[in-house]
Amino acid sequence: MKKGNKKNQSILVVYSSSGGSTEGIARTIGQALASDADVTVVRLGRDRNGWPDPGDYGAVIAGSPIRYDEWMPEMRSFVELHTASLATRPTAFFFSCLSLAAPDREGAGQAGIYASKIRRLVPALRPVDVRGFAGTLRYSAVPFLLRIPFRVFMNGKGISEGDYRDWSAIQEWANGILAPALALREIRAAPGDLART
Repeated sequence: MKKGNKKNQSILVVYSSSGGSTEGIARTIGQALASDADVTVVRLGRDRNGWPDPGDYGAVIAGSPIRYDEWMPEMRSFVELHTASLATRPTAFFFSCLSLAAPDREGAGQAGIYASKIRRLVPALRPVDVRGFAGTLRYSAVPFLLRIPFRVFMNGKGISEGDYRDWSAIQEWANGILAPALALREIRAAPGDLART
């Protein structure tokens, strides 16, 4: 695409969320990029008919919380369904997980495992980056019968109830990783080159 093409300057931030924590991350990413591009932030519903088409955008950022050691099912389905489109434009993935709120290195190691799983979800894709962010722990959002065992588990990890999202880190990632990738794409001769480097 030629420099200045409107589609080339548009970004889709698409996310799944169960308790709202990841929604805040997605919207912060969108706000960080909005000064330089036309940004659309969309939450994935269960109905695929309402899902956005990545082909309508110059770049895509997709993210979900980690549930049972995986991205949420709708985000996995979205990436698998749109592999062809995602492979031809700069794409970045993110996830939220409470492991990153742990006070020791074990959490960072677990986050690395999650990032590897996401990269292996569709091996044909080579995202610009896959980044994890700490989420929010609210026991009121946990199903009633699971609250006590979940509290015991989290206490064992040294994680207490609270909001662990680092807004500055989220904004820096968007501006430092994604914005340069989009600028580089504009001077590439063919779409998708960035995703293959």
